[in-house]
Amino acid sequence: MMEPRRILLLGTPRIEHNRSLVQIERRKATALLAYLVVTRQPHSRETLAALFWGDYDHSSAYAYLRNTLWTLNKALGEDWAVIEGETVAFNPEAGIKDDVTQFMVLLESAKEIDFRASSDLACTACDGLTQAVGLVRGDFMAGFTLKDAPEFEEWRFFTSRSL
Repeated sequence: MMEPRRILLLGTPRIEHNRSLVQIERRKATALLAYLVVTRQPHSRETLAALFWGDYDHSSAYAYLRNTLWTLNKALGEDWAVIEGETVAFNPEAGIKDDVTQFMVLLESAKEIDFRASSDLACTACDGLTQAVGLVRGDFMAGFTLKDAPEFEEWRFFTSRSL
C-alpha cells in the first residue's frame, strides 16, 4: 500500500511521499504550501502575490505566484490545490495528510471529554493527547524564514505561538 503524501510543519518543514522526502527547491513554494494548508480557505491571487512578493510590481508578483504554483504542482501533483479563477486553496480531498490539522483534531477531541464522567473516556483523551504530542518535532516551521516577506513572517510567528 502506498503511503500518503504528508506535509509536516510541526518542526522543520518536510514534505513526504511514500515516506521519501519531496524536494521543493524554492522556499516561497514551501511557505505558500504551508500557508494554504494551515489556513484551509481560498485566498485570492492578489492576496497571495502581495503576501509573498509585496515588493514587486503587480505583474511580476503574479508571474512569481504562477511559477510557484507550477513548482508545487510538479512536486505534489495537480490535485493538491483547488485553483478557480482568481482563488487558490489547499484541496482537503487530495489525500494529503498534514500534521497541523491532525494535531488540532486530536486536541479538539480531547477538549470534548468530561474527565470526571468516565475513566475509559479519560484514557481515550490521554491517548489522543499522546498522539498529538508525538506529532510535534519542534516549533511550527522551525528554522524557516522568508526575510523578504514580512507579512508571511508575521503570520508564521503568530501561528507558531498559537500552536
